[in-house]
Amino acid sequence: MATTEIALPVRSATLTDDSAGSAIPEIVREMTTAATDPQLAQFVARFDDTTNEYLFWQFRLPGNYKDCDESTGHYLHVLFYMASDQTDNTKKVGFTASVVKVTPRGGGGSPAGDDDEMTSLDLTNDSADTVTEYITLDHANPATNDRLYTIVLDMSDLWNDLTAGDYVIAGLRRQPEAPTLDDAVGDACVVAVSFEYPVG
Repeated sequence: MATTEIALPVRSATLTDDSAGSAIPEIVREMTTAATDPQLAQFVARFDDTTNEYLFWQFRLPGNYKDCDESTGHYLHVLFYMASDQTDNTKKVGFTASVVKVTPRGGGGSPAGDDDEMTSLDLTNDSADTVTEYITLDHANPATNDRLYTIVLDMSDLWNDLTAGDYVIAGLRRQPEAPTLDDAVGDACVVAVSFEYPVG
C-alpha cells in the first residue's frame, strides 16, 4: 500500500509555556563548521538529558489519510544527533510521542461526546495516549557526538482512530527521567520529524 508523510519541521513546532512547568527544548540555529560559501545552517531542538521537555505540532489531518491494516502502519520518524560524546557504545536515548485529536462539528463526521472543547485539550487525559521507543548509540566505541541517528515510533495504536479532517496535536519529548532506559549524556539534538501514514 502506498504511504506518504507529513513533515513536522523543528522550526514550526508549537512551544509549551515554560512558566507553567512544561519545559521547552532549546531551539537554536546552528551553523556547520565548514566555512565554504554558502555556510549551512540547521534548526535544532536540543532535548535535555535530565528534564522532560516538550514540542508540539498542530495541523489538520489530510484528506488522503487512511487507517492502517495488517500490512501498513503509522510511524513517527525522528532524526537526531548527540551534542556530547558518550562513555561507551551502549548508551540509549528514548523519545515519547503523544497525540490528541478533535473531530470538528459540521463536517463529514460527528464527535461522539462533548469532551472536545478547544481550550481544555490535554495530552495526559483519556483522549490521548503515548508510545516510547529507544535506540542504542552504537555508531562507534565510544559513541561519538554529531553522528545522525533515526528512531522510529510505531504510532499505529494511537493514530488508528483518527479520520481525515480531524484537528491533531502531536507531541514529542525525550524520556530522561526514571523509570527509563535513557542514560545518554548531553542534549539529543532533533533536526527533523515526520509522520508516515498509508493513503487511500
